[in-house]
Amino acid sequence: MLPFAGALLQYTLDPSVYLIGCSAGVYALITAHLSNLIINWSEMPFRIPRLLLIGTYLSLDIGSAVYRRLQSDQCDRVSYTAHIAGAITGLLMGIVLLYNLKVLKWERILLIASLTTYVVIFIFVIIMVIFVEPFSKPLWDSTKCLGEIN
Repeated sequence: MLPFAGALLQYTLDPSVYLIGCSAGVYALITAHLSNLIINWSEMPFRIPRLLLIGTYLSLDIGSAVYRRLQSDQCDRVSYTAHIAGAITGLLMGIVLLYNLKVLKWERILLIASLTTYVVIFIFVIIMVIFVEPFSKPLWDSTKCLGEIN
């Protein structure tokens, strides 16, 4: 279930680009660090610097991705939907799968909510895959790429 999230979301929302590499997995690892911070906040040393480092990296990366997709004059064929799916998977499943040093009541509730949210999102994406036509128009079609060969 976990490795397919990026590919499924990319197929349904942005089928005009190809998936290459492991960027969805990288985003899953980065946001899993964020999950680890959330569930082990009071037990973790250097939590503020860790949060600032992860937050700075994600802010710069998301900002540059939005700029490249929406403002740049170049045709951008990067599948950001796979990045989004990887980030969501890492955040939600990190809360479920990572070791929690001291389990509190709110963390149990968060675990159940994270698992439920992920399963609902996954089922929704599966339903989208069933009903989307192959090679359909992307959710956000870039006019900058109209003359290019895929």
